[in-house]
Amino acid sequence: MFIAAAVVFVILLDSAHVFSAWRAVRSDAKQAASQEALRTLLDTKDPQAAHQAAASYLRANGDIMTALTISDQPLTGPLVTVTATREAKTYVFKYGQHLPLVGKWIKRLLRAHATRDSSAD
Repeated sequence: MFIAAAVVFVILLDSAHVFSAWRAVRSDAKQAASQEALRTLLDTKDPQAAHQAAASYLRANGDIMTALTISDQPLTGPLVTVTATREAKTYVFKYGQHLPLVGKWIKRLLRAHATRDSSAD
């Protein structure tokens, strides 16, 4: 009975970590695009500085920036789009990546990713 409860508890804990990683990377990508990169771009007019600002913010929060694009919108000014990833830290699910039938699916599940832009929501 105790072992079954412990297994259920670990599965719930891992599920919470996966959900938290997906939620955090969405929030961090939005913050990196709308606050860090856009503000730096407007202040310096330097796309490389905006890239550095977004990457630094994401790195400080445990994310990895995989893409940043800047497009000029005629009516609203620059639009910054950031794509970021984060690895979910789990206790048991990480071993599921090696299972033959569901390993690829679990690997995708544990690698949270999001693309967000600097537009107002």
